Amino acid sequence: MAITGTNTTPIPENSSDELCYRIVSAVAERRGVDVDDVDARLNDVVDVDALDALLGHRAADAGRSVSFSLAGVEILVTADRTVLVTGVEE
Repeated sequence: MAITGTNTTPIPENSSDELCYRIVSAVAERRGVDVDDVDARLNDVVDVDALDALLGHRAADAGRSVSFSLAGVEILVTADRTVLVTGVEE
């Protein structure tokens, strides 16, 4: 299996619902499917409210990031609310 390209989706500092939607949208885009066709539930993998709180909103939190797997891709969310999605070629 080879690592394929990376999608990046900047996320405005907003609610955890917006963060959830942007993560799932980036995963769907990376996999080439509709958002409704992502075959995994984000909340089964990560607590989005906790993720939002962990990343913080202060300049001191700028170096923080969280990574996890969802629906066959790897996701990295940075403190500035950028979502990086890398996939594995099947």
